[in-house]
Amino acid sequence: MMRNNLNKLAIIIIYFFILMGCQSHIKPNLSKEVSISLVKSVKLQSGDEVIGFVKKLQIYNDNFFIVDPFHARKTMFFDSKGDLKYKYGGQGEGPGESPMLMNAVISDNKVILYGNQRVNIFNLGDNKCQQFRTPIRGICCNMYPADDGSFYILSLNRYNKSKDTIYKYNTNLKLLNSFSPYDTNIPKVLDTFFPQASMCQKGEYIYQVFNYKYEVIKFNKNGYLVKVFKLKSPFYVKPDLSEHNIKGHYNELKYRASFTQLTGIFSWSKGFIVELVKWKNQKECEYIYEYWSNDFRYLGYTKVEEEAQIMNIYKDQIVILTQKNDYTQLDFFKINLE
Repeated sequence: MMRNNLNKLAIIIIYFFILMGCQSHIKPNLSKEVSISLVKSVKLQSGDEVIGFVKKLQIYNDNFFIVDPFHARKTMFFDSKGDLKYKYGGQGEGPGESPMLMNAVISDNKVILYGNQRVNIFNLGDNKCQQFRTPIRGICCNMYPADDGSFYILSLNRYNKSKDTIYKYNTNLKLLNSFSPYDTNIPKVLDTFFPQASMCQKGEYIYQVFNYKYEVIKFNKNGYLVKVFKLKSPFYVKPDLSEHNIKGHYNELKYRASFTQLTGIFSWSKGFIVELVKWKNQKECEYIYEYWSNDFRYLGYTKVEEEAQIMNIYKDQIVILTQKNDYTQLDFFKINLE
């Protein structure tokens, strides 16, 4: 009798571990498509200036600040109705100009423009400019306002002395902190395609992503590493960094179409939104927005038209910028996530 009971117990234990093993391979539901509904649209009045390639949109006190580094080569500030109020920067060597505009940000009523190690800082509303030099070398990936009136510069360059990727400055261009050293893949990525990084601040923490891998790196406000989240996505395809040495050769676009790039991370009340760009071929791409909870559980995704891309979050609404031949429009969408 005892032997029979022991045999039954052994069978139950074996069955339990088999069941647990099977459950460990059950994949979470990553196929939930989330609809979005239009709330309002705002057309941006550009006046004599033609808005070309918009690299960035910042929403500042219900107004809109855009950066066009390649066509207009300047920044433009619009009110909440889309009327153009101020323009800052320009290509050149004069006051307030730089040989190349790379990015810009507004923080603490200061307009900060970065280009070629030159930083121009304007007071919002006038053209008085202070000009500084920064030791950061290479291309500025992006700039972000901090919640204390300072700002962040993201730069991925193997020649920066600190080897960091996030630099925090005050509006007198005093370096307050630098952190997030780039990983060992950066030299490979630099030799293969242009690397980018994005970040957002939520509460006391900073979250950063690189465009070549689906990881979210969490730092505290002092720049100390807290945690790295390795995320799984039904749409993400990682790049092959093994033996590529493209450097502008013929198959660069073909290679770019073989993987998915992470082009932004945004915080909202229910967690985070990560923007993905997937190139269908050498000319066409699609934008996918994936929703994650605060502890990075997958919540769903939204796909949008090829001509549109997410540029920011405003009061829990996705702001999608669309550029046509004769106008630029901002569309505000509600996220229908239950």
